[in-house]
Amino acid sequence: MLNKNMIIYNILILGSIFILILGCIRYSNSNLFLCNNIIIAGCDLSNEQNIKNQFEYLKNKSILDLNKNEIITKLINNDFISSADIAIILPNTIIISILEVEPISIIKLHNSSFLVDANSNGYLYNDKSSVILGIPVIYASNIDNLNNAFKSPEYEFLKNIYLDYYSLYEKINHMKILNSKIVASFNINNDNSIVYFDSSDFYKQIQYFDSFLHTLDRLDQKYYYEYIKFSGETIVVKEERNI
Repeated sequence: MLNKNMIIYNILILGSIFILILGCIRYSNSNLFLCNNIIIAGCDLSNEQNIKNQFEYLKNKSILDLNKNEIITKLINNDFISSADIAIILPNTIIISILEVEPISIIKLHNSSFLVDANSNGYLYNDKSSVILGIPVIYASNIDNLNNAFKSPEYEFLKNIYLDYYSLYEKINHMKILNSKIVASFNINNDNSIVYFDSSDFYKQIQYFDSFLHTLDRLDQKYYYEYIKFSGETIVVKEERNI
């Protein structure tokens, strides 16, 4: 019983001391804990200076009174930011660590655009952003909402290429559905070539097409194709010529 009472007594003493110290720190020198340094970490797609400007209002405010949730909410309303963490370094520094979206495509859905990743997450995207992403675009005019876009053959097609055929993914410009075909534009030999895939059976066709392009890469001559189609396991090309 004595040991238990001593433990409780020590906890109360330490708690009182902590509260006393915190009170002294907070009220002894009000200028000591004013925010004057904001550090942003994790910017690859995001504009670091724009984020600093967004939170300029935090300067000269007490670092002990910051509302972290409010800051995080404002951060994730920015393009490219999926989550964030706020750390306070006494006496006067805030570290904002952001986690950016890892987009695999821009989905054009009616009058809106969304950045989407390989895990069926989508984020509203401003087409007028100054950042050039260089990722494929899916034109989804036949889809009514983003959730259905993640179930579409276009998205599954692109995700499969991104995860398993990344060198092929880097050649894609844009795609859409046309008459039950996935119509994709690829950069082949610095020219845009249209390739038609079966929307219900594209997995093997992607494999064949990837092998076809690897064969082209090993050739000394380069070719231009107006379009490329599939007939079972056979690749059909039109207007092949040396360039």
